[in-house]
Amino acid sequence: MSIKSEELNNEPPPNDGNGSTKITMRCYIWGKCINGPDAHYEGGEICVFDYVEVTGISLFEMDRMLENEARVYGDKRYHILVEEYGFRRLWHDKELYAYCADYLDYGRHVDLYIEVSFAEILRLQMGSDYEEDDYDDDYVLEGGINGESEEHNGCNSDASSGEFSGKDSDYEMEEEDDDDYEDNVDQNVEWLGIENQVEEERKMIAKGKMIAAAQRDIGSDSESDVDNSDVDAAPDSEYDFESLHGSGDEQCRKPPMFNPKDMHNPKIKLKQYFSNFKEFKEAVRTWNIKRERPFKFVKHDKVKVIAKCPREGCDWYIYARKLSGEGSVQVRTFQKKHKCGFSYHNESLRSSWVAKNYHETVRENPRLDLKSFTNKVMKENKCFLSKYQGYRAKRAATKIVQGDETDHYKKLPDYINEIKRSNPGTTVIMKVVDGYCDAVTRQQKFQRLYMCFVGVKQGFLAACRPIFGLDGTFLKGPAGGVLLTAVGVDPNNGFYPIAYAATEGETKDSWMWFLTLLREDLQMERDYEWTIMSDKQKGIIQACEAMFPNCDHRFCVKHLHSNFSVAGFKGTTLRHALWKAAKATTLAKFSTKMRELAEIDIEAAKWLGTKQPIEWTRSHFRIFSKCDMLLNNICESFNSKILHAREEHIVGLMESLRHYVMTRLQQNRDMAKSKWKKLKFCPRIMKRVKKNMDMATQCFPIKSNDDDYVVGCPYGETYCVNIKERMCTCRKWDLTGIPCSHAISAIWIARKDPMDFIDQCYSVEAYLKCYANCIFPVNGEHDWTHTHVTPPLPPTYGRAPGRPKKLRKKGEDGIQQKKEKGNKMSRVGQVIKCNYCGEKGHNKRSCNIRKEQLENAATEGTQATQSASQQVGSCTELFEISLNEASSQTGADTTVDNQCVNTCSGPAKTIARKGAKRTSENIVLPNLRKTKPQRSQRQNMAATEDIISSAPTPELNLHQVSNIPLPQMPYMSQPDPVQVPNFHIRDTKSCTITNITGGQSAGGSSNG
Repeated sequence: MSIKSEELNNEPPPNDGNGSTKITMRCYIWGKCINGPDAHYEGGEICVFDYVEVTGISLFEMDRMLENEARVYGDKRYHILVEEYGFRRLWHDKELYAYCADYLDYGRHVDLYIEVSFAEILRLQMGSDYEEDDYDDDYVLEGGINGESEEHNGCNSDASSGEFSGKDSDYEMEEEDDDDYEDNVDQNVEWLGIENQVEEERKMIAKGKMIAAAQRDIGSDSESDVDNSDVDAAPDSEYDFESLHGSGDEQCRKPPMFNPKDMHNPKIKLKQYFSNFKEFKEAVRTWNIKRERPFKFVKHDKVKVIAKCPREGCDWYIYARKLSGEGSVQVRTFQKKHKCGFSYHNESLRSSWVAKNYHETVRENPRLDLKSFTNKVMKENKCFLSKYQGYRAKRAATKIVQGDETDHYKKLPDYINEIKRSNPGTTVIMKVVDGYCDAVTRQQKFQRLYMCFVGVKQGFLAACRPIFGLDGTFLKGPAGGVLLTAVGVDPNNGFYPIAYAATEGETKDSWMWFLTLLREDLQMERDYEWTIMSDKQKGIIQACEAMFPNCDHRFCVKHLHSNFSVAGFKGTTLRHALWKAAKATTLAKFSTKMRELAEIDIEAAKWLGTKQPIEWTRSHFRIFSKCDMLLNNICESFNSKILHAREEHIVGLMESLRHYVMTRLQQNRDMAKSKWKKLKFCPRIMKRVKKNMDMATQCFPIKSNDDDYVVGCPYGETYCVNIKERMCTCRKWDLTGIPCSHAISAIWIARKDPMDFIDQCYSVEAYLKCYANCIFPVNGEHDWTHTHVTPPLPPTYGRAPGRPKKLRKKGEDGIQQKKEKGNKMSRVGQVIKCNYCGEKGHNKRSCNIRKEQLENAATEGTQATQSASQQVGSCTELFEISLNEASSQTGADTTVDNQCVNTCSGPAKTIARKGAKRTSENIVLPNLRKTKPQRSQRQNMAATEDIISSAPTPELNLHQVSNIPLPQMPYMSQPDPVQVPNFHIRDTKSCTITNITGGQSAGGSSNG
């Protein structure tokens, strides 16, 4: 450590090189820190120290360094200048160390602002007339920062005496040393020198008198506010706007400025300043939510904001006002305490507040589910958050993290330029909608983006086989669309991403555009040597037929079986038969398996007969690709690795894909170099060869000549092997390049190593060539070179309706079967048969034919019931008429007649009024339901039948009936003549009833 001379203070700090822990410290001494809008250090001089060691630095060491090197004695207070907030005092050693350590990487130049106190000298000169607290209060009024001194003065006042400051230092001082120093050293001369002692004493005495007067004024003001101790209020100005500096008589310092970094848990104080109303309102909301209390903004205009508690009896209140000329906001009145109780249902909690305060949680864990997110908010804030509030908050937080959709598409030209700069030779093509141009902004609309890195395509062409898979997967981001991918097979039979493109959908036009660019990148001139694997998506088939008419186009057998099941051919037996036919490697074996499938279901065999065998069975595959795979798992595996990327915006999507492919190339390269040093071929290939070797022990080879062998199998098959041409009549060696069990047995007889007959496309050397290239890193967004290309507008093809699906739809062939419970098997996947119509795929309950017949029968039954009800009503009415007529002819009421009338008046009328369910033997109703009638119904019907059978049968003469017409029933139109037992009715269209006693009518007709 060394001190610079005064003329060298402005020279730059020395360069110690990287890794050094030494800095240059510029100390401002003999002045005063002035806070305010223009914070500055007033007066004093500068002292510069070079080569100051940061390790172990403390306040005590700073005191010692200033006293020994610069002769600065007294009680020293260290400050730093923070932009926008003014001076901040350093109270502890760790604060000084952290501040200095931060500058090791930023210029190694530290500024310290030091205020020196002479409280000990004044005490000696003034005796009891001067108290040390006077200087502390003066410091609070003029030099304190953000109110920190109020809580530290009390604990540090005793440490101001002595030679060194020592307060809050890690070093302890003994009292005996201080006493010896005071007894033997003239502190006035030691600190100030003889020349400056008198002048300094005069200044400090005058300053002490001024502080005492200020304290008396403050004390008088505090006495007048005894009754309002709970309310903090600042004196209002007579103007609407108050100046930040106050009146000329007021010499107090500016109150603290609110720090936005404390917004997560703000501390609001009287006279505190805020940058604007928005910051103030956000702090008030957070302050109340953290204390589980409600509030409400009752007034907000250009000048002031007022908030209070909405509950009755609570006088919580805060008032803030805008200051003139500066735009800042000051708290003028603040009632700190709520008198209302705790509320778990806080209406002040808004989803927008939750999103703003918890978006970092969503950024750290994008897969966080809604329940966990809601529970986290409620636990930390002790409040209730509904399901819909949590959903809106999480959605808004995700939007904050991901940004606006339009902004991402504005970055596309710069991003594409950065990709081409960092990875020369990479193919990045962006296509816009043809013929579209915005009338206002003159921007075109985004349609597609294709990307194929130069390192990836060079590795594929160097060591991979001429086969790749095509697939499309939905994008779940805000714009939607489909991601088209082309994935190859590496020497270890793993997937190798080649190219991808974000498009509007899986259409023929999009696939044609994608395959055109892919053909140029892979230099596919002789397409008959290439093999493509895909599903049976219509757009892929049409595009491949147009772009690669001579290539071997295979279809995934898994998708073929799905279509097989949709066509009605379900069941485990048919599924196994289909896979046996697909795995057959010879024409004879394929024909045998197809005959077995036809024996199970001839219609299924006919359905498969419409498909080209070269598309789905190994018996018809060509041998150029050295690959016999039947599934498009390479694309499905790649899609499963990019689930998170598919939910991002266009730039985030492409960056996530680039990052994944880049890391995969590096990880596979490192794994091959470190773990496969002793291997000649890749591990998966060695595992397959070992399996074939185990099977070869059961074969019986017979040598024909040096190259040709006849190999017999345990089950009677016989195959011919030529080890020179590397051929076997089972075609497994021809299709894959890996010796089959028959070939291995022949190779052993020839006393050769089977490893020498494996195709070199599976070697570790080929694997290293495949992954030798890399994708170079890309700079961050802040370093992208701005291009003057007009950015496109976001696409409008949109996303699928509803909530984005997180899991893919699974098939019926056992994948989605539920776990077996106990000893009971699940019925999922079983083929059911209808017992009614005999067809498959449904049961009797869901049979449509049965439902139609039941509906027709119900309709006919309803019509028959209505007709029967009408007939029963007529019968009941005429039966009463006959009884009355019979009574009038005999002239006396017999027991039988009374019994008939009394008995018939109840059940018969009830049955007629409700629409009888059953009537006489000549009327038959359709029995729609084979259920027994209720007990009460059976009793009523039995009673009615007994009455009808025991009643007399007089001849009804319609000519005796006169004057009163019988009204028709409301539900009857023109009733047909009906045959009723014991009664002969000729006409029921109009009839009258004569009174039994004669003369007048008997009271009208029955309403049935």
